Amino acid sequence: DYTVRIFPSSTPFDALAYAHSHFDHTMIEQDAQVGLPLRHLEAMVAAGEIGELAPSVVSFMGYQPDSARVVDEMLPAILAIAEAEKVGAALLAPV
Repeated sequence: DYTVRIFPSSTPFDALAYAHSHFDHTMIEQDAQVGLPLRHLEAMVAAGEIGELAPSVVSFMGYQPDSARVVDEMLPAILAIAEAEKVGAALLAPV
């Protein structure tokens, strides 16, 4: 699946599901912030440690065996979202 998805960075964790089957879900089921530390980042914003979060989280499947499709399809889509939201930096969460 080479599609790119977005969802609001304010989305509650109980509204998210982890469909990828290539990793053990035990830890992320105990604490969703293990894979996607949104609430920790919100606390850092509130403490003045970082500026602000982008309005959206970009999500995609991690197991992508066809690197040409990643380069030709996924990266342009991700960059378009980042440019539209005026993102200055990105945190890659490997889940």
